Amino acid sequence: MQSVLTDSLEKVFGDSAPRPAELIGGAHASGFLGEVLSLQIALRLDEGDDPGEIQIRLGGALAGRARVHAVRRVPVSSPAPENADEHYLVTEPGEYPDLLEPLDDASLHLAPGLWEAVWIDVTGESETDAGDHTLTIIVSDEDGRQLAQHAAQLRIHPHHLPPLSITNTHWFHADSLSTYYDVEVFSQRHWELIESFLASARAMDVNSVLTPTWTPPLDTAEGHTRPFVQLIGIREEAGQYTLDFSQLDRWLGICRDLDFTGIEIAHLFTQWGAEHTPAIQVETAAGLEHRFGWHVAATSPPTADCWRR
Repeated sequence: MQSVLTDSLEKVFGDSAPRPAELIGGAHASGFLGEVLSLQIALRLDEGDDPGEIQIRLGGALAGRARVHAVRRVPVSSPAPENADEHYLVTEPGEYPDLLEPLDDASLHLAPGLWEAVWIDVTGESETDAGDHTLTIIVSDEDGRQLAQHAAQLRIHPHHLPPLSITNTHWFHADSLSTYYDVEVFSQRHWELIESFLASARAMDVNSVLTPTWTPPLDTAEGHTRPFVQLIGIREEAGQYTLDFSQLDRWLGICRDLDFTGIEIAHLFTQWGAEHTPAIQVETAAGLEHRFGWHVAATSPPTADCWRR
């Protein structure tokens, strides 16, 4: 087996050995309390090797503060634009490293002949974690025979960074969670998934998030409609509109509990040319009606009337 300790900026593509991590000021990675330090171990089985499941064991004072993931490749059909400059790492379609899969039992299977990567995150949480540390990474086969060992030098400064002073907002498509996990929109399970993913975003210092007051008209092909995830309930009776903010209140409560400092709200027109309205449902005596969308102009009188009322 071949193995290389490399930094978090290196892309382990599979066909070539990654660059080894360098010590900078005596450390392979450094940061502040509460900040995530990341590094990788790249592994390659030679043809004919069959160690079974590979085991990853960590040692040192910060081993209990570490999380281990396998770096998985995903299909990429368009990695670069036409006439890409020389700064693109790859320009041809292929499978490239992207997904981090948690290794709860710290074991994985490797295919011979390809470089694979294991991603390690370390977070110093208390002042006792501050200082210089050696994180030992031991790679062994399923019988416990050691195949490789590396010593990563980590430095944690005895200070916390101040809260982020800028708005770090990201798009968050709640309908994608419903579709991927095959759960009903705004069911209890959907809310649990929303909270879990928002918590992950907040842990990565995202402090504002796209909030679907109405289904955001974003990342949507012209003429197509995403599954409805409309937090504001709208009801029309006798030409009068009433609004229900109970679902929005629940969303904002989750954001407040997770210490988000802001929310982002999508515009009231479609993304491509601002010509049409977002997809919005209205409850009527006859049931839910898809009243606004690609079939309604953004400047139509009914649109203005709905929001004016």
